[in-house]
Amino acid sequence: MTEFSGGDDPILRELLPGYLARREEELKMLDEALKNKDFSTLRTIGHNLFGSGGAYGLIRVSELGRQLEVAAQQADSEEIQSTIQQMREFLSNLSI
Repeated sequence: MTEFSGGDDPILRELLPGYLARREEELKMLDEALKNKDFSTLRTIGHNLFGSGGAYGLIRVSELGRQLEVAAQQADSEEIQSTIQQMREFLSNLSI
């Protein structure tokens, strides 16, 4: 399990379940965008993950968001698929 690094901030702990639920929905959107080779959507979601992950104390989400953004800019489907899988694994192993 990966531990949430947001510390004891009660506001973050309250907001985190909703944030994570939205990320699960985004995983579905990422799969669909990759299937359709919609690199613009992939880049945008990656950029948003890069920005939002750190705000919630989820540095790994930020790192993977940046990887996704760069891979989408390069239209690198294999790297995108790998990054989506890493994100899926990270989120499923996250302990709040």
